[in-house]
Amino acid sequence: MKLHLKTYVLLAVALVLAALNAWTVSPAAAPTALPSLPGVIPDDVTKIVISSPIERLELDRTAFEKGKPEAERWQIVAPLDYAADVAQVRALLRVYGLAVPMDARIDEGNLKDYQLEDQDAKVVELYTTGATPALQVTVGRTVGPNTAFVRLPGSSMVYRAGVGPRERYDQAAADWRDRVVLDVPAASVTRLVLRRAEDELTFDRGAAGAWAVASSTQTKPFAVDAETVESVVRTLGRIRAGDIHNAAFPGGFEAPLGSATLTAGAEVHTLTLGSESTPKSAYVKVDNRPEVFQVSGQLGRLLMLPLTGFRDRGMFRFKAEALSGLTLTEGSITIAIQRGDDGWTVTQPANMDVDSKLADGLAAALAGLRAAAIPEDNAFASVTGRLLLQKKDGSTEKLEIGPAEKDAEGHALVRVRTASGVYLLPAATLREIERVFGR
Repeated sequence: MKLHLKTYVLLAVALVLAALNAWTVSPAAAPTALPSLPGVIPDDVTKIVISSPIERLELDRTAFEKGKPEAERWQIVAPLDYAADVAQVRALLRVYGLAVPMDARIDEGNLKDYQLEDQDAKVVELYTTGATPALQVTVGRTVGPNTAFVRLPGSSMVYRAGVGPRERYDQAAADWRDRVVLDVPAASVTRLVLRRAEDELTFDRGAAGAWAVASSTQTKPFAVDAETVESVVRTLGRIRAGDIHNAAFPGGFEAPLGSATLTAGAEVHTLTLGSESTPKSAYVKVDNRPEVFQVSGQLGRLLMLPLTGFRDRGMFRFKAEALSGLTLTEGSITIAIQRGDDGWTVTQPANMDVDSKLADGLAAALAGLRAAAIPEDNAFASVTGRLLLQKKDGSTEKLEIGPAEKDAEGHALVRVRTASGVYLLPAATLREIERVFGR
């Protein structure tokens, strides 16, 4: 059979179309998979090296007990010789605890553009056993809050990966020093001694755990505010320095402001507060260590807390269920509420309602009401209002309300008086009391 020219042309067109169709439906070549850094279990790491051609930081694990983070210890062995900050080391190791995938392939070569040339980059090595690192990566310029440019050993390929900012690896060796100045659990402390120019106070924890004044150079033993003593013990016992200075730093230790001694079993620790301390920063020395530690000013304020700051700030002593009625008088206005079987009702004035849930909350708050502070002058010049507390047994207690004022830190307070003394109450607490009465 003889084929015509037209048939050949149509056959050629059909073959071309078939080829094009086969090419369009065939799957595209899969993109090259990006590599990952191997995960290294933090507990297995025994040495960390962060280096460049001109500097080398080495951190060695010196103590470890699995399941007991408090037993872990790290040491800076180059270029300094100091205990290392365990929390800081653990934060670094957490980055590499799981495999770190490369987020993107950025470039090949041109290492200078990414701060990945040998003289500019930082090489990070994590060792577990043996002389070969379990992980090695070269870190370049920061890209984002938790990412940087990186390259892998023996490669000039530039990637982006979540290894943290470059600044983490550029820290000086001194910045890796252990900043935990003291770590004494508050529950283990049985004695606190405060020595200041004006007095010396000794507090002992009894067998039941309650604090009491063992001795005072200025006054007879008094009822102690246990929460305040416990707060002081907790703050003084767990100190982390914001900065560490050498022994010659002018912190004011020729004439210190005061000192505190904590006794916990066989351990006895003494903190000395330098006179150059400010409201924002306190300078302390601990035991016989030569360094000067810069810590929060809160520590200095607690160490120098006046005697009145340790007095019991509990204003009332009764159970909330004992209250039968409350009467608030402010100026010419008097509002009285009474508790009944069906809740609280207003007995004065007429045509007024009270929220029983709010009144129950107020009764509970009054039963355990604590002052923000006790004024050192113990003065109470004028009365602006009164709250009368009536009890089911027929007895009454009274809270006299004085003028508003502010403390040294600008907190709004109200001076109040009860049968047990004069106190400073947060202004917000008084507003909550007034709200129950529709004020």
